[in-house]
Amino acid sequence: MEVGFEIGLYGIDVLSGNLARSMAQHDISVSASPCPGVALALPRDFIALGVNVVAGLPALTESLRHPAILILRAPRGPLLDAAFADALALLRGGDLLVDASDSWFKDASLRARAAAAKDISYLAMGLAPNENSDYPILLPGGRPEAVDRFRPFLHAAAPFAFAGPKAGSLGLGPSGHFIKMAHTAMENAAAEIVRECRTLLERGLGAEAGDVLRTPRVDPLFEYLRSPGPLAGAPEDRELAYWAVRAGHELETPLLTLEAASGARAWENREALAEPFCQPHRSYPSDSESLVVAVHGAMAVAFIIAYGEALALLNAASDRLGFRMNIPEIIHLWRGGTAWRSRLLGEIQAAFELTPGLPNLLFDDDFSEKVMELQEHLRHAVWQGDEWNIPTPALAAALRYIDTFRDAWLPINLVQPSDFHWTPRPDRPLALAPVESEWEEDSLTASDTTLV
Repeated sequence: MEVGFEIGLYGIDVLSGNLARSMAQHDISVSASPCPGVALALPRDFIALGVNVVAGLPALTESLRHPAILILRAPRGPLLDAAFADALALLRGGDLLVDASDSWFKDASLRARAAAAKDISYLAMGLAPNENSDYPILLPGGRPEAVDRFRPFLHAAAPFAFAGPKAGSLGLGPSGHFIKMAHTAMENAAAEIVRECRTLLERGLGAEAGDVLRTPRVDPLFEYLRSPGPLAGAPEDRELAYWAVRAGHELETPLLTLEAASGARAWENREALAEPFCQPHRSYPSDSESLVVAVHGAMAVAFIIAYGEALALLNAASDRLGFRMNIPEIIHLWRGGTAWRSRLLGEIQAAFELTPGLPNLLFDDDFSEKVMELQEHLRHAVWQGDEWNIPTPALAAALRYIDTFRDAWLPINLVQPSDFHWTPRPDRPLALAPVESEWEEDSLTASDTTLV
């Protein structure tokens, strides 16, 4: 058996397989093994590129040089727990375990402690699909020394994804998994927003839709109306979106649009579910150009609100859980993984670079002005959907989010002082201790990170 490989990969699905393929293309020696429960997806030319494929975790760890680096990609739940336990039993002190599985971030905290007890470094890394490439977006988070050790492989595998040679550290603790969770919720919301906007146009324009949508437009976001938009994720991805909403509740961060979209995607087979109540769809008389303008504006502002909610969630985790996330770098990675939203994300990244620690995207003057300019389009689209009996849950939630911020006389503003700051309630402590103590102190017990 060949030995001395630089990277080990346990679990070969589409994302992890393409990651290993990219590493092999950049002269990194990779040994890989299938994992029970993971649908095997060997990329083309996998073997031709020199990737060593073995059967089982024991053979995989034996094929690695030491100190070893092992990437774990297993399905969440009991199979991930078993794979992690087996990996800890086989790895040695000084090895690095890169957890690239999708999991609840608090579980990652407990796995980090278990690894530290055996002197094994632990890195939480999210893998996200990339619209521009087969290679996934890499979202690493953890102790600086673990990130530094893995950084050369990050840059070799995905050089397009990082802003500079020192970039790549997105935050402390299980921030990689938390960011993947927020990213999935955002992509889920984007898919629902596009679906609602396209439905409005198709019903409103009828046979005329094709001609109107082929008219040249300047904004790249308009391409979502011309062609199918981002696809809804698999059921396991939608579960990550639910987790993001759950984290928002725990951190008292409103995620109206992300929550509405996660609920809407549960009605994936709407037509079949509504069979007893169905009536033929028909088009509705409407001024074509004004409807296109309204729907395009509604989509643009809904994207802004959805990104604002996702970034507010990251800010809350960064501040209250001590993740110390690098928000501009996170936005840069998201930007590298999308095509038609790249310009919008570039503007969002500039806002966070101009105002470090920006608590909410709507607090930026330029975005606040843009949202107020476009909110009438969003209002018109939601109203039009109601008139035509077309459900628009994500668009309506984005409008409620805007109205909540713009109304200075909501009841909550009448009972709290103007200098109100969030503080944990003594009878309802955070479920997760701050990362500074959890990941950097050995005195913390596992009970400090249990779910409540």
